[in-house]
Amino acid sequence: LEWLDGNHFHLPSPDRASVDLFIYEKCGYDTDLSTMSRSFRSINTITVEDGDVRRDECSGYLRHLIDHYPDPADFTLFFQADAADHMQYGYLSLVMRALELHSLTTPFVHLNYP
Repeated sequence: LEWLDGNHFHLPSPDRASVDLFIYEKCGYDTDLSTMSRSFRSINTITVEDGDVRRDECSGYLRHLIDHYPDPADFTLFFQADAADHMQYGYLSLVMRALELHSLTTPFVHLNYP
């Protein structure tokens, strides 16, 4: 998750947009998140046990949707731990700047690329 704490992409300034980070831990890692605290309003780690159902990121996404269904955020972005293998940081920066400027008007943005 080192990519979250670097200068790989633009994060909105705290006075323009509040960004909460939810990490759904599925692999039993105890990740040190102390250096990331300055970038996010809050950091939440939730353990997800798949059991025999699934062994991929989908159960983490579903857990978030269920937990936050009554009061969803204005925008929710889902990433895999190895995000750089699935998206371009430059494109993510454009989306984050649009969020910061409150100019993103589309209900869905696909961040992955083939």
